[in-house]
Amino acid sequence: MNIQNAKSENLIPTLDPVSMKRTLQGLKAREKEIFAWQNIDNQRISMTISTGDFILGEKLFIFNKEVCKIFEESKPLYFFAGPNTIIFKAQVLAKKNEHLVIEYPESMQIEESRDTKRFYFKQNLKFLNVSKKNKNSTPTRDRVSLFDISESGASFTLNDFQKQNIDSKDSLKLHSIDDQILSPYLNAEIKYIVPFRVMGTSLHKVGIQFDRLLTPSELKTII
Repeated sequence: MNIQNAKSENLIPTLDPVSMKRTLQGLKAREKEIFAWQNIDNQRISMTISTGDFILGEKLFIFNKEVCKIFEESKPLYFFAGPNTIIFKAQVLAKKNEHLVIEYPESMQIEESRDTKRFYFKQNLKFLNVSKKNKNSTPTRDRVSLFDISESGASFTLNDFQKQNIDSKDSLKLHSIDDQILSPYLNAEIKYIVPFRVMGTSLHKVGIQFDRLLTPSELKTII
């Protein structure tokens, strides 16, 4: 897979610093060849580097003389590693004779490694009825726009008002999709919440994992 084919809907956004650092440690341990580039004077300057050159400390250090020659400080540096694609950008803080000092990324996108197909609802909108318990144990229900679904999970979008009542790692109950009642109801755990824009509108995208796999007939009915 190349960078041109790395479509955003196939990528899971990761915001947890611990998970991102663990991912970088895994890349370093495998001494993986990754693609890095930087936009300099309206040109993409790129090269392939080995993650064996990474040193993970308070900052991310890359010990490679060639890297120091072509990349500049005070600019973001983009990284791409595939298959099981990992895409992230990190700010170059300083440029030394033999290494770069780089800020850890604020976010990272990792391609899903799944065998099952994911279905998207960009044109044919569907709505998901979900509920959760508040701190006072009072259940609240929201009707949200379903973005995609597979046998093991889904994602949906929230507006700012809906987002006030949902936090990462919350547990949800899924009641119905459009007028199709889910029987039994599906329980799901939130895996991520990230900013998301649709047609210029700022929303929040929520990824969830079901507590059981949907049967082929259930999935067929939904899509």
